[in-house]
Amino acid sequence: MNFNKKNRFNFTDDLLGEQAVNKFLVDFFYEKLKEKGDIIDFEVSRELNKQHAGSDVILTLKSGKSLVVDEKAAIHYAKTNLKEKAMPTFAFEVSYMHNGQLKEGWLTNSKYSSTQRYLLCWLWVQDGTNKWRIKYDDIVQIEAMFFEKADIQNYIMEIVTADTDIVKFHAVASDKRVSLEEKILQKALDKIDEPVGEETYPKWYLTGRNILSEQPLNIILYRNQLEDLAKSHWLVTRKSLLRLDKK
Repeated sequence: MNFNKKNRFNFTDDLLGEQAVNKFLVDFFYEKLKEKGDIIDFEVSRELNKQHAGSDVILTLKSGKSLVVDEKAAIHYAKTNLKEKAMPTFAFEVSYMHNGQLKEGWLTNSKYSSTQRYLLCWLWVQDGTNKWRIKYDDIVQIEAMFFEKADIQNYIMEIVTADTDIVKFHAVASDKRVSLEEKILQKALDKIDEPVGEETYPKWYLTGRNILSEQPLNIILYRNQLEDLAKSHWLVTRKSLLRLDKK
């Protein structure tokens, strides 16, 4: 799919979308968890240094333990029909380009060392919403899954390298990026994907610079893999909070 300039990634728009998702989760997820007694309290990280370290919300559990959560939302893949299922995949950033230099993505970057859990989110929005400029009032519901950060990292690294050695993973990912970049150029593609092994998922997914200037290399996991790894699974609407898993 080609994107014109109006639809290309814009950092400010994306940040506003993340803030809209966070406000929706505060009002209809974290507050409800607190009311139900599932957590004692929560604190939204307002300081940029905390956000940049992978801390969007800090939950206080019934045990008194604090849990740092990094919210990840598939904002641009939001659905507008409630009868339509959420996108069955989620992308985990391995690397990206910035000012001509290759950078480590959030999946393994030690910059985000504060993160203990990911909250992966799939959105439904009002019909007619500009998915590149999503606002709080646009959001109708969110499907969300909690994951231990280490579970996601180890699962992906073990499939890619049969090990949890991050150095090995980076070496394989670097080689894969080079080979996929060559295929994009040779075949004049906007994006390219390639299975990690014999199965369809997980798979590598490289986006060309004509779509996203940062050319992210992602690992894509499928829904059944995510459901197996998830600690809890929720449907969040403005009127109700429903737990979807049976754990």
